[in-house]
Amino acid sequence: MQAKIKPATIAKAVLINIQSDNQLCEKWLDLLKGLSILISDPLMKRIIRDPNIPSATIVSLCSKILKAEDTSFLQFLAVAIKYQILLEAKAISSQFEKLLHERSGTANVTICTASKVTKQNQKQLLKTIEEIFGVEHIKPEFVVDTSLISGYKATCRDKVYNASMLGQLKTVHQSLIYQ
Repeated sequence: MQAKIKPATIAKAVLINIQSDNQLCEKWLDLLKGLSILISDPLMKRIIRDPNIPSATIVSLCSKILKAEDTSFLQFLAVAIKYQILLEAKAISSQFEKLLHERSGTANVTICTASKVTKQNQKQLLKTIEEIFGVEHIKPEFVVDTSLISGYKATCRDKVYNASMLGQLKTVHQSLIYQ
């Protein structure tokens, strides 16, 4: 039985091989995201799991659907099929994106606010969040969550910064319970 390779290890190996070319990194990210969507299709899952379908056929099918012509990506597909990790495409894609953002100093940040934020306030809030998380460039996604009452809650990678009224009330509540 072959040892299971972790998606993070695969993502690191891919990034190391193409690390000097930002355009190629973005292209690979798009291909990996497309692959993860493709692999989520039940019919495609059956095709991948079918031992009677040769791996070359699966590589060809994936490359045609994704319009992938990059030989290194096609080799990646072949290896992923051989080691039965193709169904981990979504995890590989998210790990690759995380590593890519860490390397470039960018991060996806979800910012939940109690109400819609003006463009002027968005700029100010983004500066604050860059300082809080220590990130040079943010790719923000603003979401309105009226349950926050006021303020905001920002999520970056695996960290959460809660500056909402709801968060402060919960903190006070917890401190009263455990005193």
